[in-house]
Amino acid sequence: MPPKKQKEFTISMAASLHCFSGEVEENFDFFLDLLESLSTLEEWSVEKKLLTLKLHLKGKALKFLSDDVSNEQQNNFEELVGILKKKFSRSVSFEILQNKFNKIVQQPGQSVKDLAEEISNAANRYFNKGNSKNPEICTLTEKMKFSKFLESLRPDIRTQVKILGPSSFEEAVKQACNAEIAFNDTAAASSNVFTPAEVNILLANHFESSKKIEELNKKIENLTQISVGNHSASEPWDRSAFNRNDHGSSALNVKIECHICGKGHITTQCWY
Repeated sequence: MPPKKQKEFTISMAASLHCFSGEVEENFDFFLDLLESLSTLEEWSVEKKLLTLKLHLKGKALKFLSDDVSNEQQNNFEELVGILKKKFSRSVSFEILQNKFNKIVQQPGQSVKDLAEEISNAANRYFNKGNSKNPEICTLTEKMKFSKFLESLRPDIRTQVKILGPSSFEEAVKQACNAEIAFNDTAAASSNVFTPAEVNILLANHFESSKKIEELNKKIENLTQISVGNHSASEPWDRSAFNRNDHGSSALNVKIECHICGKGHITTQCWY
């Protein structure tokens, strides 16, 4: 029973290996590494490794094998691998790698965190491939990550981050994440979408309204000062002063007498 289980496991692992077609976007070295890893894990024989390699070639790679590789070369694993490497392994120039790095931008729906990770991985791969601890190389890599991150952010977030003026890649990522959260919260709280021009108009209107309110407050303050006169704010108001006449007596105690009939009403209301 145990040998049977081992056999089933081996077949399933071999079947999981993807075929190599020789297209530009494919990496033969990566394909070969997978093949070697499976071979070591399952303890394949050289014959099985050779057969698995040939069975997993297709397209351009299979055509090259059948047209340009002799039977003798096809039956020797090491020699066949060398021929395939010479044909399909590609050493990408620094200019091409840098061009790919320069084309990185924040895609619609891509989070700031994912963008930062993409740029960090790309910078390490393109500018510090050997993971060197050399201070100059590390400094260059960090500067490339920092400048590329600011350049790749979507415009609204980039503007906010530049206003804050981060001094490092890590600081810029943190500020960009905070800006992203703020923008997302604002979008969720309102269904209105404003263009930059509309935002400027809203800000101008808000400023104008604030200015008018300030002017009204000043007018009210001036009117209050005129009404109060020289009265000290520290002195309590004598409310009875408003009920006194010019002679100092209470207005409520002044006797009103009509000059026509002598009764207690003012003359203009006399019907006698």
